[in-house]
Amino acid sequence: MSKRYSDLKYLLFIISMVFALSFLNPAWGAPPEIYSITPDIGRNNAPTQVTIKGSGFQPIPQVALYGGGPYIAGSCDALDEAYGVHVTGTYAYVADGDSGLQVIDISDPEDPAIVGISNTPGYAIAVHVTGTHAYVADYGSGLQVIDISDPENPIIVAACDTPGSAADVYVTGAHAYVADSDSGLQVIDISDPLNPNIV
Repeated sequence: MSKRYSDLKYLLFIISMVFALSFLNPAWGAPPEIYSITPDIGRNNAPTQVTIKGSGFQPIPQVALYGGGPYIAGSCDALDEAYGVHVTGTYAYVADGDSGLQVIDISDPEDPAIVGISNTPGYAIAVHVTGTHAYVADYGSGLQVIDISDPENPIIVAACDTPGSAADVYVTGAHAYVADSDSGLQVIDISDPLNPNIV
């Protein structure tokens, strides 16, 4: 048998082995299929045991987190249903449905905590903060103006009812723009936050 024939036979053997292993080893062939991962969140800087269920894994699979995440760094349960949020400084202002406006201290993002509450007459859906006031789109009772100069003691100081139901709000300059579910856009003059008026 010539050396050339033997080299060719060896090369064909290697190619056939690589071809066969591509079907047996998902790393070389089709990727594994993942059905579920539990838990879906874990505490930051704490060990978490993770269970991955699926098929097509290697005998000793390895898992890597690229870039260290993403992961949830911290959380704070709302009292009702959180619909909207505006963050400024070290506070997050949350429109929380039946529970009105929630003020959450986020100075430690891994341990946020509710520090203030202002119950609104309707259903708080959206919030926009500017200066020392939070403007809440309060479904059923229009725009609520809340003084947040003391974030731990937010107080409703004025309101402007809209023709329908306030569903969203954006504030710029001296005007609040309210999306009203039954009557479209309402433009409210807030140059005097204590006396807001639809203009």
